[in-house]
Amino acid sequence: MLAAGEDGLHDVAEQVLSGREPGARLVLVIDQLEELFTMGERDRAERLVALLASAARRADGRVVVVLTLRADFVDAAAQVPGMAELLTRVPYVVPPLAGEQVEEVVVGPARRAGLELEPGLLATILTDVAGQPGALPLLQHLLRELWERRVGTGLTRGAYTDLGGVAGALANRAEAVYSEFGDDDRSIARRLLLRGVQPGEDGADAKRPVRESEWARPGDDPVGVEAVLGRLVDARLVIAERDAVSGERVVELAHEALIDGWPRLRAWVDEARGWLLQQRRMTAAADEWVRHGRHEDWLLAGLRLDEAHELLLAEGRGEVDLHLSP
Repeated sequence: MLAAGEDGLHDVAEQVLSGREPGARLVLVIDQLEELFTMGERDRAERLVALLASAARRADGRVVVVLTLRADFVDAAAQVPGMAELLTRVPYVVPPLAGEQVEEVVVGPARRAGLELEPGLLATILTDVAGQPGALPLLQHLLRELWERRVGTGLTRGAYTDLGGVAGALANRAEAVYSEFGDDDRSIARRLLLRGVQPGEDGADAKRPVRESEWARPGDDPVGVEAVLGRLVDARLVIAERDAVSGERVVELAHEALIDGWPRLRAWVDEARGWLLQQRRMTAAADEWVRHGRHEDWLLAGLRLDEAHELLLAEGRGEVDLHLSP
């Protein structure tokens, strides 16, 4: 139904709300819309935006669309036809937390848990967070680490220093977990983490969900892959859940801040950016082929086929590490 035309969302809403009161509406919330603009699939982005724009502009519409988009992706999003219109409809900008707000984020939960901050710790945290873009997820991770290292009912400056502060806590945790792996497991961990990153054409990167079919390469030991994944989940570097529609297990980075905050992952992404972008485009093309019944009209041809062939040859030479799915 969604593929039938631009009124697809409206038609779905009519079906879902059948039998409800005339004023009932369907609220559609799309979080992290930036992932749509890092896939390199212009057609897919345009189709989705057309559906959203059509639903938003209908006077008799029964769909309320709520979108969240990272500020650094606004320019890229606005290049897709129809998206600029959506961006101007009652926009709400969520500003970075100010000093008193950060203080409440730290002190409020601690107080409710019966914890106290060692004198000077709050001031240090506020100083380190001030002016840092994207500091909230880093702060979230830091506070959990501080809680795990609490002394009695106290959160201490010593633990804060050992963790590396706001900027270092997440990176240090990731590096510690990675250093515990043997060589084979490190290779698996690198592959899993890289697949959890959607590189942007202009360097603006985002996290992406990784389906179970992408976790391993042919010939991998499934038990070994599961073991590495389990340790990454236990360390709260990635989260795992099951897709409500397909039933397939999916993992993704627990914190998008990990991409820029952990130097090792940042270096991996920058080093592999070119072929990662190619691999993501090939994966999207493979998905489209399957979605259209594996019809030959949806097979790659011309330049895109040549690019895919070169990518597979590079994998055979050991220059890249990819697994096209499905």
